[in-house]
Amino acid sequence: MICVAADEEGLRKTASVLLGGGVAIIPTDTVYGLAAHPSHPEAVQRLYEIKHRSAAKPVALLADCAESAERFCGALPQAAKWLAAKGWPGALTIVAPREEGYEGVRVPDCEWTRNLCAMCGGVLRVTSANESGAGDAASAAAVSVEADIIADGGICKGGTASTVVKTYANGKTELLRQGAFECFELSLEDVRNALARGERVLMMMRHAERPHIEKDDPTFGANLPITAAGAEDALRVGRALHGACADEDVQFFSSPLRRTRMTAAKVAEGMGLAEKWNIATIPTDDYIGNSSPYFSDRLLVWETFKTRPFFDLVFEYIAKGSQCGFAPLAEATDAVEEFVMSRFSSRLGIFTTHDLYNAAFLSARHARPQGWTVGTWVDFLDSAAIFILPDGTRRYALVRT
Repeated sequence: MICVAADEEGLRKTASVLLGGGVAIIPTDTVYGLAAHPSHPEAVQRLYEIKHRSAAKPVALLADCAESAERFCGALPQAAKWLAAKGWPGALTIVAPREEGYEGVRVPDCEWTRNLCAMCGGVLRVTSANESGAGDAASAAAVSVEADIIADGGICKGGTASTVVKTYANGKTELLRQGAFECFELSLEDVRNALARGERVLMMMRHAERPHIEKDDPTFGANLPITAAGAEDALRVGRALHGACADEDVQFFSSPLRRTRMTAAKVAEGMGLAEKWNIATIPTDDYIGNSSPYFSDRLLVWETFKTRPFFDLVFEYIAKGSQCGFAPLAEATDAVEEFVMSRFSSRLGIFTTHDLYNAAFLSARHARPQGWTVGTWVDFLDSAAIFILPDGTRRYALVRT
């Protein structure tokens, strides 16, 4: 096996081997991979033999750019383009529909690997450089299989295989493997980018920091204000969203609880919209407050919270889809989405609400496939967001602030 460094000379030698029908071991942004050129079926067959891989398991593509991916796979559906805008280049493999079957493809966050793909026509078949069932190799020294050439690029910065998400023509997505990329957590910058692409975004935003809610308060702290620190954080979020779209294309809505109204007003102030959107003018509805459809008996839930830890109760509800005092999760989520979408008429909507509802909504919409922990819970000012793509497809994500 020829050994080369992952430099310019190694790039040329590795490309020559692949274009000639050979198999190469290459560094990527995640782990080392076994690569073959898709125009050489005998080389692709060798990948299977080297890995002892079942012929029933397809080998995904690495591409130098999204354009090359589409040139080889055909036009990606809107759901795939939405994921690619966030996850490429990076550790996200998108399995997209073709005329016949599906094709997995990703654009790696490694310039050397992208350049190799470009020199080979734009795409390569690549699978992890190990035997099936063995651990991934994050360095050339850890590779336990052999090929015609290996390019040593040191330690891969990721060290974990990519996340794999299957997309369907109807807009649905399915997580096939959780890997290095968290595709359902976005940032405020992602919101700005989505708006720039012509999408509409509805952010169901948890209120800012508030004082502790006493267990004997059946209103769940309805009259609690946000703290001074919470007010500053809400202003910061507003400033981050300022100018993301025209002022007239922004809309606010709130739960009637004091802390959610204050949060909405502070975010609006940060966006420079306080004259139009403030405590006096922001519309409210208890449907996203204490009268949430997630409750079938709010007082019973309150009584239960007094005897059981909050997270024990809500994690059980979200996992099972039902719980004493709560409405069925799926039905309640459908009702929430129907309600908020009936009120959303702009390009950017900021609807301030509460963490339990956001967590339940994201779980029911499969935008939290790994479940929740106390450490990953919806934090103050995080949002359960609905992204409406130009073709009307809806995508769901947790927007961290």
